[in-house]
Amino acid sequence: MTDKIARRKLGRPRREASTPVDDVISDLGGNAAVARLLNSRRSTVSMWCTRGRIAPAHYLKISQALAAMGKTADPSLFGIKPPRLREEFTYFFMPRFMQVR
Repeated sequence: MTDKIARRKLGRPRREASTPVDDVISDLGGNAAVARLLNSRRSTVSMWCTRGRIAPAHYLKISQALAAMGKTADPSLFGIKPPRLREEFTYFFMPRFMQVR
């Protein structure tokens, strides 16, 4: 019985430090404001904070809203990887005898 009471009082532990996703969402006005902006649920936005990543489908709307405020967000927060460099492609498609290792 006391374990149930202790668990109920403690609840789920909170994160101490804010993540970059938390910063982006707070810059846009919080979970409810971002949910309204994206026609989504607050629980969805809250889950992004927990996972530390925003769904890539919302990159355009969020980046436009941040740009209107004069701010930016790193594309890696949305799971978007930067394009590979041209040198990597040319090396990959070179014949094996031309590759220097």
